[in-house]
Amino acid sequence: MTQCLAKAQARTKLWRLFSQEAVITLPMPAVAVLKGKVGEFFVYPKFAGGMNEALAACSKTYQRFREVPKNPEDDLKVLEILSQLCRENNCSLGISVSENKMEFIEGVKKAFGALVIPEDGELRLSEFKTVSEALEKAKQIRSEGKALIISDTGETLDSFSADFAVGCDSVLFKGSLERKEGIAKFNRLLDIALEVGEKVKWAELP
Repeated sequence: MTQCLAKAQARTKLWRLFSQEAVITLPMPAVAVLKGKVGEFFVYPKFAGGMNEALAACSKTYQRFREVPKNPEDDLKVLEILSQLCRENNCSLGISVSENKMEFIEGVKKAFGALVIPEDGELRLSEFKTVSEALEKAKQIRSEGKALIISDTGETLDSFSADFAVGCDSVLFKGSLERKEGIAKFNRLLDIALEVGEKVKWAELP
């Protein structure tokens, strides 16, 4: 029991290992909704409320989207449905897209007001062999003046990526609500938000 408590206590402050100073911003939670032909669609909160409220809005939008009959192959129809659900639930629409689809996406961006990010602009911890390599990549992204986006759709219950996202001052933390592995990451993000309390604000989105 003592070992478990010690690990839990160390875990609570894990994000501090990557932070140069006391955290003053938190990443916006972003929930992956569907992998379409042009890229991955996701939703994120539109307002600057608390983390619990933000996650609730994203979760409600995601659950409503799952209930609506649709053809997953029809990207435009999916975007129409998602855009409507976002308006109803205080969320915004985002698309993570490959470089060769950017021309099509520009029109979509204007039509739906979506946040468009390149797929290679996301930092996925699973692609790195060591934490040091991931940290160097995060520093590089920020030094180039780009928004740091951490993505972890959840293959294990380990929620380390949430600590990493907070400590490295990312603007978005993109995950999944499809399985408990993904939910664990968002639960950890909520725990960190409760820990740092009123001292923080949302990171500025690109």
